[in-house]
Amino acid sequence: MTHPFIVCNNPLIHLVKQYSDEAKATAKKAVSEYCRARNQDLPKAGEGLKLFTAEYERTTPFCTVQEQAFALLNRQRLTRVAEYMVNEASCDEIAFEWEHIDSMA
Repeated sequence: MTHPFIVCNNPLIHLVKQYSDEAKATAKKAVSEYCRARNQDLPKAGEGLKLFTAEYERTTPFCTVQEQAFALLNRQRLTRVAEYMVNEASCDEIAFEWEHIDSMA
């Protein structure tokens, strides 16, 4: 005698697997997009950091340096890279997966 919850054709098990597979695929896509954007922004942020070590006249306003940095990478993206660098954040695929599962609930 087979247990009713172990039947392979159980629609609930199929549905849960379908949700799980969708969440994993969505998480992989989100991680890929996040890493792609980060990899594009890191070199630009590095160029922005070089602005702080460049030689300027003592009278050069800080806003001028900021304008040069934001020309390389806008404020929001530069801040995002800085947060990544400060926190040494990594791509957490499981977090993206659970975020998608929460959105399906």
